[in-house]
Amino acid sequence: MTHWTPELIAEVQALRAIGMSYGKIGKRMGLSKNSVIAADRRDRFPPPSRRKVRPARDLEHEQRMAAWQRQHDGAIHALEMVKRPLTDQADNR
Repeated sequence: MTHWTPELIAEVQALRAIGMSYGKIGKRMGLSKNSVIAADRRDRFPPPSRRKVRPARDLEHEQRMAAWQRQHDGAIHALEMVKRPLTDQADNR
């Protein structure tokens, strides 16, 4: 396995710029065509992150959510009262 230094990558890119094929570059450097292709594409196409990136929530979104919760807290409690069985409501009087 070749350790690709910035100098080797620059050399591959310079040879590609003058029109040399990946196969010829690989033969010249003693490497396979596929490893030269991977080195050439390394800077342009970095490997994807394996971490899931969650979108950042902005302050405005957080403020809207907090306002919605404050506004609907009373309605949620009223719905909970309606859902209770009648026997519980009679016992609480």
